[in-house]
Amino acid sequence: MSRATEHLPSAFQTLHRHARRYAKTEADAARLAERALQTVASDPTLLDDPDFEKVLFALVQRIAQQRE
Repeated sequence: MSRATEHLPSAFQTLHRHARRYAKTEADAARLAERALQTVASDPTLLDDPDFEKVLFALVQRIAQQRE
């Protein structure tokens, strides 16, 4: 596993736990977390913020709100 991707499983798990707040099912929470990771993969500058964890959580929330 490359250095850039070595934390992806734990990042997904963290996002998945956060996404549960906005999801009705576990599958929906997984989709929210996956969408957030896809968004970051397509725009890595989102991780430039020193508090990137907050940015990721806000991204999950924004995606969830767009789906309503």
